[in-house]
Amino acid sequence: MFKFEIYWDDSGTHKESPIAVAACYVATKEQWDQFKINWDEAREQEGFDVFHMADFMATPEYKREPFCGWDKNKKSRVYFRLASIINTRVRMGFAIAVPKDAYDRYAPERFRKEYADGHYAFAVKTCMGMVNTWHETYAKGQGVQYVFDNMGKGRGEIGDIWKMAEQEPEEAEKGGFRPGGYSFQSKEFFKPLQAADILAWNMYTAMIDGSQNGKPSCLRPYFNELTENRPMGISFFDEKEMKDFFDQQEEYETRTGKPAWLVPQ
Repeated sequence: MFKFEIYWDDSGTHKESPIAVAACYVATKEQWDQFKINWDEAREQEGFDVFHMADFMATPEYKREPFCGWDKNKKSRVYFRLASIINTRVRMGFAIAVPKDAYDRYAPERFRKEYADGHYAFAVKTCMGMVNTWHETYAKGQGVQYVFDNMGKGRGEIGDIWKMAEQEPEEAEKGGFRPGGYSFQSKEFFKPLQAADILAWNMYTAMIDGSQNGKPSCLRPYFNELTENRPMGISFFDEKEMKDFFDQQEEYETRTGKPAWLVPQ
């Protein structure tokens, strides 16, 4: 029923973060099965259980086992080994970053109520717009299994997407939605979620360093390894783009008499 599986994670959804990120990787079920074999080999040989990027990169005062005991050379080797597994097995990656203050400033109350109340839900739905474009071109007619991290945000709103899909099957087909075709799972047991975690963290860090602090990131080689010469859909809003998006929503409804609630491509 599901030829493709897509694994999702978030970053920056904690209250103090200025940016919310949704990220995901899609591949065939067969490639994800091979991914799990490769990942378990790396996990056993390198000596870790669950790879969580925030723990891997934590500063000494927030040290996490086993990563705090690794020297720079081992960290580099393990990261690039895992990135190579990801790059070999996934079909495409997607990530979207949303500035929280700008969203809060420009998103109308009705939009929040009817489309996306929270920053992460908006990021997920925007990211799904990119997934839909990929699906229409490369996987039309194929079902896609959506798997979200069970520690992630927006459960209710994600569930609402499938309720809406059941009522509008033509729209659902764009993303390969199927009844019951989504779940919330643990990174410990669903290893591809660890790949999505790596992408989400890198996207978040790049956005913080670039758009917030205005400086290049010393961590950028990690992000580049996932994105350079790779099939990726990466996008983010700045203040002006966020305002323009909602201005366009208002203009469309004024012109047509119908709410747009369009996902930007």
